[in-house]
Amino acid sequence: MMEFDQRQGSSDGGAVLLKAAERRYGLISSMVGCLFDGRQAAKVDHPLNDLLAQRVFSIACGYPDANDSARLAADPMHKMLLDRDPVVGSDMASSAAADRALKTLLVPSSFIVWASRWPKA
Repeated sequence: MMEFDQRQGSSDGGAVLLKAAERRYGLISSMVGCLFDGRQAAKVDHPLNDLLAQRVFSIACGYPDANDSARLAADPMHKMLLDRDPVVGSDMASSAAADRALKTLLVPSSFIVWASRWPKA
């Protein structure tokens, strides 16, 4: 019997270009630097940088709903975007974990000033 499923496959190969742009411009790390993570450090499984990167890359790849996080958590390309091994690297955060963490963030005025510098589309 032949199988045509590809467990380590991804349809988001173009996301490599997004990662290259992120490395060059550092937008996600700049955003993280403006935010305050009020979670208890001992209970944190997913760093804020990973959560924000996961969300930004998901949206950029055409997955605007956070409920796609469950399916993308083990996607090899999305794991690579977070600098994890695509096959044996740990999965990304579930949608529930990401939502809980991102809702607890405090957005200081420095972030609003940072965001206002970007040109409007």
